[in-house]
Amino acid sequence: MLRSCISPNQKDWVLWLPAIEFAINIATSESTGYSPFFTNYGRLPRPMIWDNPGLSEYPGVQVYAQKLKHTIMSAHDSMIAAQVKQTQDANRR
Repeated sequence: MLRSCISPNQKDWVLWLPAIEFAINIATSESTGYSPFFTNYGRLPRPMIWDNPGLSEYPGVQVYAQKLKHTIMSAHDSMIAAQVKQTQDANRR
């Protein structure tokens, strides 16, 4: 990802690091089905356009905790399923 953003003389790569890190952290993982940011915090960050703040996605602590618990359990299950699939694919060779 970094390679496609920097200039040919490779002097501006440090300027792109925050944006690329943000893009990687909000990208959905094929193995888990969740982005790293969502898995850690239980929500996605606000979009970079601040036109309408809207209502809070999590009105209560219990709702937030249950959603986060479900996310972590689902990501765990997805990681195990991906590990099994990858093991099966590796053993075919």
